[in-house]
Amino acid sequence: MTNPTGFRAITRSRRNAAGGNVILPPTVRPCPRTELFSVLLVADHPPLREAISARLHAMGAGPVHQAASVAEARARAGRSGPCDLGVLDLGLSDGGGLDLVTELRSRGWRQLVVLGCSDDPHTVREVFRAGAQGYL
Repeated sequence: MTNPTGFRAITRSRRNAAGGNVILPPTVRPCPRTELFSVLLVADHPPLREAISARLHAMGAGPVHQAASVAEARARAGRSGPCDLGVLDLGLSDGGGLDLVTELRSRGWRQLVVLGCSDDPHTVREVFRAGAQGYL
């Protein structure tokens, strides 16, 4: 299908700011990111950290700072400054995963995703109230 601009309309699930479909020229193809993004990954299970870190690197992440506890996460966050993304396990062995979300948000971290195993609506609500952008 061709529109008056000569570009083929490609329907995507994402909408533009005006609410319409994104229209791209036919020569545009999705490609991996060319810029690297930094990540703080906080989880107390080494196999989980390794798997997520490998996937993030495959997606174009640059440095992935890993921490196994809240204390270690605070130290790494202090050294690295705000990263582009924080991925935090809610159920850390030394507790305080929710407090860590609040603390990182107050330090200027903009993108925080929380990993949790609870489907309790109260817990999920508290994660978002603390400032997380996602809950998995």
